[in-house]
Amino acid sequence: MAKNSAMTLISFRSMILDCYKKLGLNENELVVILMVDHLLEQGNTLITGDALSLKMKLSASEIDSILANLMSRNLVTYEETGFGLITSIENVRAQAYEELKKSIHMEEEDGAKDAFNTRKSKHISFFEEKYGRGLSPLECGMIGEWINAGFKDDEITDALLDCLRSNSKSIKAVDRALRNKRREEDIIKEGVSSVDDIYDDDIDKTIELAKRLWNVDEDK
Repeated sequence: MAKNSAMTLISFRSMILDCYKKLGLNENELVVILMVDHLLEQGNTLITGDALSLKMKLSASEIDSILANLMSRNLVTYEETGFGLITSIENVRAQAYEELKKSIHMEEEDGAKDAFNTRKSKHISFFEEKYGRGLSPLECGMIGEWINAGFKDDEITDALLDCLRSNSKSIKAVDRALRNKRREEDIIKEGVSSVDDIYDDDIDKTIELAKRLWNVDEDK
């Protein structure tokens, strides 16, 4: 189910209970808003402090003070229509909905980060097992770049194993294999490819420097 469709199925009461602190509401203000929502659902259009006091333990004066505060923050409004004055909490509905969207977006981002880190850790462990040594930060970073570039897990694994069969324990050889495969696929599909034909010399030099810094003995 699409996220927007899922959000429409979540009640306002669930949303406001989850995010009222983020909206700067205290518990009395929350209860007043919930009671206003309840009375509006019952068909009432103008909700006053007196009407709310019939349903609540707070006094009418306390409720009036709360309503005045909510009105000053534009969370509860009283609007003139052709049918008279009506009470609206649409602004607080909108704010609660925005907070829900932010929450879902953050959860999606966290989920994507977790998935990325899990994939990256899995590949690092596999490379270290096959190379018989730890990877340098640069080599770990290159694995992350492959994932970000859209290479599938089996493509990365196959490229490594192909290089090992050619007696090459080189991260740059794996990178070259992946780039070559991507370029060939692009040419078959589009006739051209944006992937460079020649391996980037700067990457070569950087890896050589990293090998010296990390004392990596890499079979070429």
